Amino acid sequence: MDLIGKKIETVSLREALVRLKEIDDKGLPIYGFNPFGSIPFDDYITKLFGSKAVADFPGSEDILTEEDMAEIIDARSVSVIEDLLSNPTVNEKNEIVRNKILDIPEGYSFDDVLAKKPSLSILDEARVDYKSDEFDELPIAIEIGGKVFGTLGNFSMVIGKPKSGKTLFTTLLAGAAISGQDESNLLKVKLPEKKSKVVFFDTEQSKSHTALVGKRLMELIGDIESTQFDIFSLRRFSIDQRLQALEELFIRYDDIGLVIIDGIKDLVSEINNEKEASQIGNKLLEWTQRYNIHIVVVLHQNKGDKHARGHIGGELQNKAETTVSISKRKEGHVVAPEFTRNDDFISFVIGFKPVKLGKNETVIPFINLDQKVSKKSKGKGRISTTPQSTSIGTHQKILQELNEICLKEQNNKGEARDLIKGLAAKHQLDFGDNKAQKFLTYYLEKEWIQMKKPTGGGKSFVSVNIDSIK
Repeated sequence: MDLIGKKIETVSLREALVRLKEIDDKGLPIYGFNPFGSIPFDDYITKLFGSKAVADFPGSEDILTEEDMAEIIDARSVSVIEDLLSNPTVNEKNEIVRNKILDIPEGYSFDDVLAKKPSLSILDEARVDYKSDEFDELPIAIEIGGKVFGTLGNFSMVIGKPKSGKTLFTTLLAGAAISGQDESNLLKVKLPEKKSKVVFFDTEQSKSHTALVGKRLMELIGDIESTQFDIFSLRRFSIDQRLQALEELFIRYDDIGLVIIDGIKDLVSEINNEKEASQIGNKLLEWTQRYNIHIVVVLHQNKGDKHARGHIGGELQNKAETTVSISKRKEGHVVAPEFTRNDDFISFVIGFKPVKLGKNETVIPFINLDQKVSKKSKGKGRISTTPQSTSIGTHQKILQELNEICLKEQNNKGEARDLIKGLAAKHQLDFGDNKAQKFLTYYLEKEWIQMKKPTGGGKSFVSVNIDSIK
């Protein structure tokens, strides 16, 4: 039996498994091997070994003959093919296997059946039909301030010094992806209906610290369904195992739209290795296009400058759709565009408020639209808070609290303006009298607030029309 061009007479159990994996990894035919099978490859082979499988498999040194190998693969062939033919519509992926990989007529004998890979031209696959209306619009997934941050089929990169707030930003990004937007309405994420799941990988933190990311999200946006979000800690695994986990994710789930990898350097052994840097960059391009998703990766900056670390930083920056920097400044954590294939968004500030989640002290991030960004930071300066840019949720909170006050006492316009200013500050909107007046005027125009005259006459007072705030 010829395995990867090498004739072997006997192999150990460990060698057998390695060789079988090599065949599949190279995309070569295996008798009836189903690459989309739900049973893990190792488990399936172990099962087929029967009495030859021992407790520490695949570490055993038991010897297999070439005939044993053929028997194992033939047994798998029959099992997989019969399963596919008896369940032809298990899922779309099995249909692909049945129709495009396996060429088996109904009622055909399973003796000597081979799995066949389709003979596809790389050139034909690579051709872009530029006349098709499929490409009339960018498949926008993430917007910041109305500017394109990320599209499906691409990846972006977040860089910054240690403790600069990179995880705060990716937490906000994950929250916006689940709920559609963040509270400030600056960050908007729109994923396809059938690809709305968000997955977060942490390569540096322990499971307990990684869990805090999920707890922050629940504090930020409320309860989260398991179908909406999943989080993994990869710290204890080797580089090959981390890459394997990502590959497994993409094969197992087809409803993923956004993946965040917090610690991309931990997917290579050396950040200055040009070959590894190129390989991981190509992997990100392959994953994003093949599975039509957007991936956000996080990488540290150099200690002495603002450049992304090592060859991996330069390589990913060249291939990323967008690269943003996070810097810790006196005004907060500043998010600024560094390189993008689209229009630059305006720099903004992430603030945070301390909370206690269980027995743990942590912080919940928010976008502070009214905070000035100093000229030292890259970007277009200050993002001005306006009633129009403020989320409907924030308006509702301000006006609900204003209504409670107005039900107890009568307030004129000047008093209502001052109350709005104070209530807005409770929800991270810090502005002066002039801006408060603009909010009051906006509420009157929307008829969320009305001026009413007392029954017995006198000066008009403010009344909040709660039912109209939508």
